[in-house]
Amino acid sequence: MDSVIKDFAKAWESLNPELIIKHLAPNFQYDSQWAFESLDVDGYANYIRGKFATLSRNGSNINVDIVHDSYCGGEMLKLVQNGNICYYRIRIENGLVVKGDMCMF
Repeated sequence: MDSVIKDFAKAWESLNPELIIKHLAPNFQYDSQWAFESLDVDGYANYIRGKFATLSRNGSNINVDIVHDSYCGGEMLKLVQNGNICYYRIRIENGLVVKGDMCMF
């Protein structure tokens, strides 16, 4: 888990989606409080590549910290952009990320 969460943090810091995508399981599912539908592995790969390209093109900086997840245990990402805070939780099974959740808390 430690190297996976570090890669996720590096991905957000450098806006390199491949650091995330390489860890995704074939049955990966992504949910966000800001989206109406879940994304599967292919949908998420397309989404995160596009999101990071847009952030990079706009010169956006994301501050990233690995923090304790008091709700689920373990660690999660705290992402801050322009004062807006969100948290990215991941669940790993057999060394691959099977679930990603973006939320406000």
